[in-house]
Amino acid sequence: GWHIHFISEDRTKGGHVLDLQFSSAEAVLDKTDKINMQLPDDEFFNSIDFNSMSNDSVKTVEQGK
Repeated sequence: GWHIHFISEDRTKGGHVLDLQFSSAEAVLDKTDKINMQLPDDEFFNSIDFNSMSNDSVKTVEQGK
C-alpha cells in the first residue's frame, strides 16, 4: 500500500513516516519512475543475513523501539 518517506533538508536523516498530525497541509505527489539505491559493498554489510531478521528487529531499527 501507500506509505510516506521523508529525508531531512541536510540529508542526514530519513526513513518511513510512522505518525503524522497537522491542522493544515498541502501535499505534493512525486511520481518517481526510477530509483537508484547504493548499498555498502564491504565485508560487514555483505555478511548480514537479512532473511534471518525478525519483524521485531526491523521494527526496532525503523522505530527505535
